[in-house]
Amino acid sequence: MRLNEISEAITALGITEPWGFAGEDFLATLEHIDTRDGPIHPPYRGDLDLRDPFLLVDHAAHVPSCGVNGFRILQDLEQAILGGAGLMNFFTTHCVAFIAGRAAPFRLFFRDKSGAEVVFDKTRQIDDRRYPKSYPDRRIEWL
Repeated sequence: MRLNEISEAITALGITEPWGFAGEDFLATLEHIDTRDGPIHPPYRGDLDLRDPFLLVDHAAHVPSCGVNGFRILQDLEQAILGGAGLMNFFTTHCVAFIAGRAAPFRLFFRDKSGAEVVFDKTRQIDDRRYPKSYPDRRIEWL
């Protein structure tokens, strides 16, 4: 998948929560690319082809900073989304997953203090301003 295709796909998603994130933001703030074959160093051309079957774009709006990580298996992609540096990290604003060249929307779940499973809400996390917060029994659901 080429960087220009990633940019177009992000724009097509129409991300507005918790803040807007479009393809132009992705390209303007892209600071690192790490494929399973190793890191790729700037400058990044729009036609740069990332060949990993699973890609994750992560964006930190407060910096702003964006990165792309490539994975060979789905479980590694899921772990990156669910892990400590993934979407539930207070400083990560957006995560956009790509599977086989297509954007792959998802929802995250965790267990609250009562043990009920709830949907993770990034906007609510930011509005609550409680850091760090625990999110036990995390899981991902592909839409």
